[in-house]
Amino acid sequence: ILSQADDGVVCVTSLDAMRTTLTLRGAGPVAWPSQPAFSQDGAFVLARGVDSIHCWDATTGELVCSHDNQAPLCVCWDLPQAVSAHSNGHAALWGTEGGA
Repeated sequence: ILSQADDGVVCVTSLDAMRTTLTLRGAGPVAWPSQPAFSQDGAFVLARGVDSIHCWDATTGELVCSHDNQAPLCVCWDLPQAVSAHSNGHAALWGTEGGA
């Protein structure tokens, strides 16, 4: 399970062990509820902060990339590419089709 606290810390929790297996920092605080997302293959985690989006390796927790941008409202990785929506009305596709 993925969860994100108000301070921006993202946790990957194992249901089998009922414990946090990975803690990801750096996204910064969030202004309203935020749902981080796994890539379709489960290899990456994408989350937002008040003014940034971060992507980590889901196994190692290594930061793959980050991008400062205008008020991301949400992120979604239900498509081959990650999508973010922003308060200025823009939407963005992230990564390459079929990859990060």
